Amino acid sequence: MLITSLERTVVESSNFVVRRADHVGFSVASLDLALRFWVEGLGGELVRVGDMGGEFLGEVTGARGASVRMAIVSLAGQMIELLEYRGVDLQDRASRPFDPGFAHLALVVDDIDRVLERIAVYEWRPQGKPQVISGGTRAGTKVIYAVGPDGATIELMQPPEPREIINQIESGP
Repeated sequence: MLITSLERTVVESSNFVVRRADHVGFSVASLDLALRFWVEGLGGELVRVGDMGGEFLGEVTGARGASVRMAIVSLAGQMIELLEYRGVDLQDRASRPFDPGFAHLALVVDDIDRVLERIAVYEWRPQGKPQVISGGTRAGTKVIYAVGPDGATIELMQPPEPREIINQIESGP
């Protein structure tokens, strides 16, 4: 869908700057289980926990009448917000990685197979077998989606070892 000339004028005259991404958030069924995964399973650091609710929460999220237990975890320089909503009707199925509006967090790891073994303990499951990107700027990178018990998704990315990159360059396309 194309924008009209009036809409283009509004867009072009809007002066603002997106300064940086602050955090990524995941809604979870159990904050305690989620913290086990992100802190014990992946080695994140618990930054803080807290509670939210009331009109503020309803206006910000649209979850009117809800309360939230929340935690912030720092992992590899990324802040991750975990939100356990209470007092609202939750859908009876987790969203899927291919549903419109779905989001995921990509993590660069050094050994994708060892990470998959580790996160299985926390009921996170790969969606198939890790695949190697065959072309482009990420050629040689091994990737896989893993979905947790709440339906949250992480993408694991294992870049090729420097020797693998040299071999690719020497062997040509």
